[in-house]
Amino acid sequence: MGFMQKQTIVMLEASGHGKICHSTFSLCHALARNGYDVTLITSRDYELDELPRSFDVLKLFPCKGSYLFPWYFYLIFRKIRALKPGILHFQWFPSATLGYALLKLLKLACRARLVYTPHNVVPHRKRFSSMATWARIYREMDAIIVHSQYAKMAIADIFEVDTARITVTPETFLFDDSVIDYDAMEARRRLNLPVEARVILFFGYINHSKGVDQLIAAFPAIQRAVPGAALALAGSAGENGSGAETLRRAAGDNRNIILDLRYIPFKRMLMYFMAADVVTAPYRKICQSPIIKLARAFGKAAVATPMAVEDCDDREGVFIASSAGAEDIASAVIMALRSLEGKREGAPRAAHPGWSEIASGARNVYAALLDGEPAGMFSGAASADRAGY
Repeated sequence: MGFMQKQTIVMLEASGHGKICHSTFSLCHALARNGYDVTLITSRDYELDELPRSFDVLKLFPCKGSYLFPWYFYLIFRKIRALKPGILHFQWFPSATLGYALLKLLKLACRARLVYTPHNVVPHRKRFSSMATWARIYREMDAIIVHSQYAKMAIADIFEVDTARITVTPETFLFDDSVIDYDAMEARRRLNLPVEARVILFFGYINHSKGVDQLIAAFPAIQRAVPGAALALAGSAGENGSGAETLRRAAGDNRNIILDLRYIPFKRMLMYFMAADVVTAPYRKICQSPIIKLARAFGKAAVATPMAVEDCDDREGVFIASSAGAEDIASAVIMALRSLEGKREGAPRAAHPGWSEIASGARNVYAALLDGEPAGMFSGAASADRAGY
């Protein structure tokens, strides 16, 4: 694949914040460490701007809430035309309408092959009003990379996309050792968590499908079995924080339930995973979430319902709750906590699976596109590279 050394890969991720931003950073960094010329186009308030990296970043998208899209479309068009990339890889669109307009414009700027990673098959909100436009976006792509078999089948079914054009690769996050210079106890001190407790963590966007209400309901039983337990809930609660009050009422006056109900930036996210003993994913519905893999990368025990472990090949240290009900969640969390008795804290496994393995799935898809292979070559191109996490 020596020809790839000469190809420019342009990654477009318009948000600049959150899980998609973190995942995109890892992929760009991995590709660049493997010798590829990578440029990321992201937002002006890019969350990870201070992290060490080996790829170029252009902050051309407006900050969230800005609607000056003709101007930033023009800036991006000019930059893409100058870069002349072989691959344009879209990670997130600000909306279906704006995304489709940008996509059509950039097709005029260069002859790049188009790749899309839909981290959600359709958006969490306003998901049905623009379905026809999302279908057009999917059909414009030369290849689609997803992170679960569920997403692959959903896209093929809903948008009538040939499965041969859809590749499943695991979503992976890696970070340089220099980013984490503290242990679990220090992380708890920085987060104001009880230092000597057994910390159970739920991390991420909180809505009904995530099952957090059942995790809270399970906590009294967990406390009775493990008196030193504490439950930390960290993440935005519903649109604009609309679910925060409901969670506060559910937590009541239990001082061992710690609520941090806001968007958690990257470095604070790392602290939470360092601080935790057990990480939970009590999901009611199938969700494209990397939480279990992230927990295992930090060497933490994990508790999940079957909805959260579809593509988790390595089940070591993962305790499955048979349902999303409070009783089953409590049993699984108690088993996870008891499994830690006498064990030292887990350490991040930042060196595994490695930057090369992260890049392999996307790299295989890019190579097939640039070689002019038929679409059928993509579907199996990356499935063998199950870079765990």
